[in-house]
Amino acid sequence: MRRGYDVIFQNPTLGALFICAGLFFITVICIWGALYFQRKVKEDSEMRRKFRRENRPPK
Repeated sequence: MRRGYDVIFQNPTLGALFICAGLFFITVICIWGALYFQRKVKEDSEMRRKFRRENRPPK
């Protein structure tokens, strides 16, 4: 009995395409995660600034 990956990697072009697609998918997930993290840090910084402005200690 042949396994699925034996059939995929028997054809070098299909195997390379499969590997490249996987690497591209991982790269896209990493880029999306970095951009999401930057957006959340920016939101958090804005919320902190707003909180500090609204809740200044009395002088």
